[in-house]
Parts: sequence; structure tokens; C-alpha cells
Amino acid sequence: MLAACAVVAAVAGAVLPRRARFTPKGLPWFWLVFPATCLVAAWWVGASIGWVGNLGGSARFFWDAFTSAPEGQQFLSNEQFQQMQDQRRLRRVLPAAAAVGAVLSAWAWRKRRV
Repeated sequence: MLAACAVVAAVAGAVLPRRARFTPKGLPWFWLVFPATCLVAAWWVGASIGWVGNLGGSARFFWDAFTSAPEGQQFLSNEQFQQMQDQRRLRRVLPAAAAVGAVLSAWAWRKRRV
């Protein structure tokens, strides 16, 4: 997320001083869509790479969840299972949202809606 915010700040530092040369045409869609796209892309990376760390507990649950457990071993709680399902859904939705945001950012840039 920090890298995504740094990218947005770098683009803002490069574009905003030059914006005064252009006459604005309506709402600056680029500055609404581009930061959101950067944050969604960072969220996608976090959901794709770091999703096991969000579950808490041992990473052995993949193999031990459906077998008889030795005394003292804990299965996934409802919250952990729901978190795992949410991460699985996000890994399907976030790439599409990032792609749509990239297309909309490019459209707004080309139409000079900066």
C-alpha cells in the first residue's frame, strides 16, 4: 500500500504542475480513478501473495483440517474459514477491478480529464 501511495504521489508531482497549461474539461476523472486503481492493485498483490498470513495459526491446516486431529490441535474457526473464502473471492475480483481501473485511467489521461 505504501508503494501504491508513493506511485500516486510521484504521478501527482509530475502532472499537477503541468495541469495549469491545460484548460480543464469537466471532472478530473484521472485523479479519482488512478489512485483507486493503484490501491486495488496493491490489495490484489497482498491478497495473492500474503493470504496465508492473514489466517492466523499454523500453515499445516491445509493437510490436517480434514483428518482426525491429535489432542490439542485446533481446526479452523468460522472466522478463519470465512477469511479464507473471502481471500479466495478477492483473488478473482481484484485483477478484473485493477484492469478496469487501468483502462479507465488511460481513457481519462487520453481525453485530458486530468
